Amino acid sequence: MSGFLGNAIGQIGGLLLGRGQAGAAGSLLTDLVAQNGGIGGLVSRFQQAGLGDKTSSWIGSGQNLPLAFEELIRVFPPGQIDALAQRYGLPAGVVTEILSQVVPHAVDTATPTGQLPTTPGATPPIDYGALIGRLFGNKQGEPS
Repeated sequence: MSGFLGNAIGQIGGLLLGRGQAGAAGSLLTDLVAQNGGIGGLVSRFQQAGLGDKTSSWIGSGQNLPLAFEELIRVFPPGQIDALAQRYGLPAGVVTEILSQVVPHAVDTATPTGQLPTTPGATPPIDYGALIGRLFGNKQGEPS
């Protein structure tokens, strides 16, 4: 998502997350990773959607290529985004903003050696709520 709408949704996402929603967003991402078989399964899903260049940048060293809204909905169709939004009590636009911003960083964080884990559970658990809070400029649990 780009331009005015993308910036507005990013600001709304930051405001919501500043009001204690980082935990809900962290739970969303934790569940999404688990439902896809871990980070490796999530990466595979993005690769199957034709986003191998993106995933390679997230796993490898160097800058993470950004994930656009249009690319995200190739992996998670709008109906699935809406279901996630409803389940976690977040607006759908905020869910897409969170996922487009956080998935690259989550994969990067889970692959510090530049390699995907070869066995499920091989990476240490990641506090996605804290990661989300840092990305949106808020510390989880900090009053706003």
